[in-house]
Amino acid sequence: MEYDSDRNELLIIDWEGRQAATNSAGKWVVKSYAVMSDYFDASTLSCGEKHPRGGRYFEHTWSADRSRLAYTTEANEIIVENPRSSECTASVLVGHTHNIYSLAFSRDGNLLLSAGAISLGDDRKGIVLWDLSRRRPFSRKLYSLSRRAFDARLAVSADGSSWACAGCEDAVLWDNVPVDLPFVRSQTKITALAISHRGTQLAIGTSDGQIVRTTRSRKGTLTHLSSDREPILKLWHSRLALFALSKTGGVVRLDDTSVNTSKVEGKVSSVCHAVGGSIVISESSDEDGATELVVSDVDRGAKTRIRLPPKSGSCGSVAFPEASRTAVRSPGNYEPLLTIMIGTSPHNVNAWNSPLRAYPSGLKTLLSRMHISKDGGLMAAVSNSMSVVLMNMATKAILGQVDMDEAVDIVMSSDGQKLLLLTSNSIEEWDLAPRKWQLLATFLVLESDA
Repeated sequence: MEYDSDRNELLIIDWEGRQAATNSAGKWVVKSYAVMSDYFDASTLSCGEKHPRGGRYFEHTWSADRSRLAYTTEANEIIVENPRSSECTASVLVGHTHNIYSLAFSRDGNLLLSAGAISLGDDRKGIVLWDLSRRRPFSRKLYSLSRRAFDARLAVSADGSSWACAGCEDAVLWDNVPVDLPFVRSQTKITALAISHRGTQLAIGTSDGQIVRTTRSRKGTLTHLSSDREPILKLWHSRLALFALSKTGGVVRLDDTSVNTSKVEGKVSSVCHAVGGSIVISESSDEDGATELVVSDVDRGAKTRIRLPPKSGSCGSVAFPEASRTAVRSPGNYEPLLTIMIGTSPHNVNAWNSPLRAYPSGLKTLLSRMHISKDGGLMAAVSNSMSVVLMNMATKAILGQVDMDEAVDIVMSSDGQKLLLLTSNSIEEWDLAPRKWQLLATFLVLESDA
């Protein structure tokens, strides 16, 4: 295996080579085989009949205490089972598209590293890091909820240093501290949150059109009251201004000296809208009933309509990173995702067949709550409400997928380095820095070959 620091990914090279680990010109070269037992008889295992071992490209490895065995099948699945159990209770790991060439456990047996094909054409090799005990080595728990969260809202600052949650407890939480909101009535629902770039100010939108801003040193101050008293769907910061989007399409721009209002076309769906800078993206229908994206530049007062393909389906989620000028739309059904170039003429609308599949059905999954880093390089989304997925926007490859019981909400810092995850019982912070993932994977290979 070779780690190329310039490309920010782990690359698979000489599978037969058994060279020692070196560090030359920023590249790690390590042995490509894990330590494996000399004997393997699948017929003696409890899962041997249900999950037969593979043929030509068969690999297997044991954990250090021999409590776990991992082996590959002909369908390129990885079976992880307890060989001491009389019943088949194996985990079936699906992540490689073709041949799997090597497996390695961490020393404690909680992590498994697999190397093999990761593209449908078998032309791209990569490494998958499996978190067998769901301990999520790249995450830390920020807060344990005292009750289940069903309709909560998260926010994170641009640099990932500060977070907030509404609906997680009786009060809004800002970095674990309840926020005093004297202007907000107890029956009023918090519908939107935004944190300033450096985490020094929290903005709160309500179901009756209030916008409240607060700092850590003072109570919340009523900054603006929407004239139509409609719910605030979205709050976001851009440059030195705070923007707010209401359900009826009203947009408010607040800075230190002025308040400017404008309006986007039609009502705005609670799930199908995206913002970036002064741009608001919503959906509408033309006179023929065709679905179209409406791109509104609230600073310039300009609107652009982009017609979508006939079989685009209902909208599941939209994400728009301001710098890349490319929006991504996921459908509410199993039609392909769409990538839409904003600001070009003609507007390029391209279908993107997501590689995600549910196990064991093999069916496509529904993506929601999509977020894309400001540079357009990384996308995070919730898949089927049961897992969080990270994808490389340039290659459209899956970078990571973590299963869980329920993913209520996610937000990502604009630099793409931090992800905040709300489950039904906790708030977690994930470190998305690729270098840390790669270093852990490299360490496991070195450890297994020691």
